[in-house]
Amino acid sequence: MWFDTWTDLGRVLIVGPLAYAALVAVLRISGARSLSKLNAFDLVVTVALGSTLATVLLNGSVSLAEGVLGLVVLVLLQYLVSRLSLRWGRDEVDGDRGGVTYRKSARARSASRPKRTDGSINTSRAC
Repeated sequence: MWFDTWTDLGRVLIVGPLAYAALVAVLRISGARSLSKLNAFDLVVTVALGSTLATVLLNGSVSLAEGVLGLVVLVLLQYLVSRLSLRWGRDEVDGDRGGVTYRKSARARSASRPKRTDGSINTSRAC
């Protein structure tokens, strides 16, 4: 089936650019946090934003105003969760604990390496 009615295609042509403009506006207003680091939490929110946009475009029972409100709610929830995680010093949302562990193990490895002296540098140049 190519399409149901011409009015459905017209709705997509009208609502599509408006919903896309609303998404861009919401992301610009929300700031760099929305798509900056793209850790696991941000990826989930980004997929949810895309799903909301697709629902507004293709589902005739969802109005443009409802879709824009859904986008705003998702971005506000992301902002609140990130603020609370910063305030309480939790890494569960950003998932930075693996990076800290990696850095510690890299430091431990570099500390266990033998140190080069001036003599060993000069002898390595002679070879």
